[in-house]
This record gives sequence, structure tokens and C-alpha cells, in this order.
Amino acid sequence: MRTGKIRLLIAFGAAALLTGCGMVGPPMPPSLQLPQAPTNLSAVRKGNRVTLTWTPPSQTTDGQTMRARFVGRTLICRSVGERPAAKCDSVGERAGVVPGLPEKGKRRGPANQPVQYVDELPEALVAASPTAVAQYVVEVRNARGRSAALSNQVAIPLAPAVPAATAVTAEVNADGVWFRWCPAAAPKVAGVSYAVVVYRQQAGEPAAVQVAGEVQASAGRGCPQRQALLDQGFEWEKPYRYWVAGTTTVAGKSPVTFEGDNSAAVEVKPHDVFPPAVPAEVEAVASGVGQPPFIDLVWRANAEPDLDGYNVFRRQPDGKWLKLNSAPIKVPAYRDETAAAGASYTYAVSAVDVRGNESNRSAVATEAVPQP
Repeated sequence: MRTGKIRLLIAFGAAALLTGCGMVGPPMPPSLQLPQAPTNLSAVRKGNRVTLTWTPPSQTTDGQTMRARFVGRTLICRSVGERPAAKCDSVGERAGVVPGLPEKGKRRGPANQPVQYVDELPEALVAASPTAVAQYVVEVRNARGRSAALSNQVAIPLAPAVPAATAVTAEVNADGVWFRWCPAAAPKVAGVSYAVVVYRQQAGEPAAVQVAGEVQASAGRGCPQRQALLDQGFEWEKPYRYWVAGTTTVAGKSPVTFEGDNSAAVEVKPHDVFPPAVPAEVEAVASGVGQPPFIDLVWRANAEPDLDGYNVFRRQPDGKWLKLNSAPIKVPAYRDETAAAGASYTYAVSAVDVRGNESNRSAVATEAVPQP
């Protein structure tokens, strides 16, 4: 009797245990800890340096978070002429990036930030294959040296880069900043053209801007094809840096352009000591008979963008000049209502800019007010 009760209790216990565990699924295979392959590899060439950028994976191919002990190195791969590259021809490597730890209550950590690697193209490779392209991929491996696949592939032309220009100078005059340099020669390659781009960077600003304008060439001592560009887009009294870089453009259905090395930079702080042009075509016209006496002055407008206005002068009987306006006149016209009937007057006009630089006086204009 006692033995039967014990057996019954064991049976009930086993049933309860099976009910609590639920259905038992098929066993899951262990993760191979293979990192996902990057899909956002990009490349930028500057001179003979190629900067590669990609985001290291933070998950494995089976959706698990990469663990630090399974993170391996990343191989940088370059091949010439293959589209696409079939395998990794390693030219360098980068240490693996350990994913961030997950926050409390979360299964996965934050996504990794992009990383970079700079590959220096051998000069012999560029010289031997000026019309070819280099294919880049990265291969992210785990700690056991295994990977799931190569990253996406990017192509960079192997055309020659323009060497850095020399003898750079910057000169300020009334027209603006003249930036001059001696360009370096680049080899002639079919389907490849060369140009230049000039940059200006204001002190304290992180970004540079491209200077617009037409490049002018002239002969110079020690530089038979010296080049120059006039910059008029700056602001007076602010410090700047200027430099120039040659560009290489490879023709094709989708032309590719990249820059060569920058020249040395020159610093300049344009200080405006240059007055506007002297006003021209000054004319004086007196009032008619029966009108209150006055003399109207008109002249051709100046075109300077920083023009503040004009000053009008009248010569006194003692030969001295009297300025008639208290503030710069904004339009190229003025009416002298202090003129007296029956008197003759001589006038001249000057132009002044926003920094107080004043031109010489114009040619004189003389007019007489008729008797009433």
C-alpha cells in the first residue's frame, strides 16, 4: 500500500515537471561568431593617398551581438583591374573594433562608429597602370581568422595625381586678392585631363570654400607658366589662408575627378586702403527764371560694391572748398539750394566707401544762377 502511493506521487511529479517545461524544440547549433560584412565602404583619393571609410559590424551573421573575445582584425584589400575582386589581396590591416556594451535591459549594444584607413598608392603602381583602376574591399575577421564575406567594393582610378604647386603668393590691391602659383607638370595620359582649384579659408572657420574665377597664365621668373586667380569674394579686414590643388579628371560614362596634394598655404589679411574711383561726368544745371534759385548737380554713379556715398564741394570766393553735405549722399545727384540768384558757382564731387576711404575730387563743373 505504501509502495503504491510512492509510485503514484512520482508519476504526478513527472507530469507536473513536463507541463512546466512546455514543448522541447530542436537544439540550436552554436554560433560561429562570424561578423557581418560591411556594406558601406567608401574611398576618396587625395594625391596618392586613398582614405577608406566603413562601419565595423556590431553583429554576427546569425544576429547576435559581437563579443569582445571574438573580434578579430580587419584586412585592407587592394587589387588592380579586377571587377569585382575575387579575393582579398591584403595591403594592410586595422585592429578590430569592439562593439559597445548594451544598456541595462537591452539585448544589443550601440552601433559602431565609422573608422578609416589610409592606403598609400605606390608610385611604381601608378606609373605602370595610369589607365587602370584599383578595387578596394575590406574583410572583417573574427578572432579565429574567419570571415563571412568581403565588404562592398569601391573603385579608384590610378591616373596620375597633379604634384603640389610651388611659389604661392597672395597680393592685395584695389581689385581684390591676387593669388599666384607655379603649377607642377603632370604626365599626358589618354582620357585624362588636368585643372586646378583654389581654396580660401577664413581664420577660425573649419571649412574652406572654393574660389570662383578664371585662371590667368603669364610668364614669370623661374616659372614659364605662372598662374593667377583674382578673389573678390572675401571680406576686408578678416584673415584668410589660400592654397591651390591640381585636379585629375578621368573621362568615361561617369567621369571621376580627384585632387592632388595641396600647395603650401599663404596667409593674408586684406586691409582696405583703396578709395573708390573718382566720380565722372559731373554736370551742373541752374534753376530757371521765375523759380527759386538753386543748382542741380548730377554725375555718373560709381560701381564699387562697398561704396557708401558721395561728398559735394563748392569753391568759396577765397578759393577754399566747402563740403555741402553732412553725411555721404547715397545717390549721384545733389541740389544746392543755398545758391544765390545772379551768382556763379564751381563744384566738385568725391566718392567714399564704407571704411572711410575717399577718392580725389572730380573735374569741376561751373554754373551761374540767372537774375530774377
